[in-house]
Amino acid sequence: RLKLNPNDLYQYSNVVNTQRQLLNMDMFRFVNINFDTTFVQDKFFANIYTAPLQRFQLTQELGINFTEGNPGPFYNLSLRNRNTFKGAEIMQFNGFVGSDGLSSATDQGGTLSSLQYGSSISLTFPRFVTPFNSRNLSRNSFNAKSILTLGYSFTSRREYARGNLNGSYGYSWQNEKGTNTYRLNVAEVNLIRTTRIS
Repeated sequence: RLKLNPNDLYQYSNVVNTQRQLLNMDMFRFVNINFDTTFVQDKFFANIYTAPLQRFQLTQELGINFTEGNPGPFYNLSLRNRNTFKGAEIMQFNGFVGSDGLSSATDQGGTLSSLQYGSSISLTFPRFVTPFNSRNLSRNSFNAKSILTLGYSFTSRREYARGNLNGSYGYSWQNEKGTNTYRLNVAEVNLIRTTRIS
């Protein structure tokens, strides 16, 4: 992630890109880069100061959805584990449960109650993980990541109940300025089971 190499000429863009790369890893609270010229004239010594984020981060969200005037509560839970395998990986678990008021798909009158719940787990690597050696490609790509996700969701309505088991594997990266993010899904599988259709 460091774009500052020994004996390179100073370039402001390399300083900004290094700071952006380190912050995009979601591992550090801040990244400050200072230069010291007191030791040798005409030479810069780059000092990078950082502080790690907490390894475990728990986020909870409780609220109410309003669909067609009917309130429905929901609860979201997210647990993040940074540096899972000591290589700046991020493992994240998400869970949700909620209820909504919905229009009937087969009846014009009234609204129905819908129950939804599910969970997912994802593992993010701070590089491209491929069958071939991709270290140089990861080094040259900005904020390169490999993302593996597995999840399950369930929806219950009067007309049907549906379960969805899904998994995906893909890559994401940014352009040099960090203004655009690209994602390529190499594999995505969905297994959907629907019952009680009337």
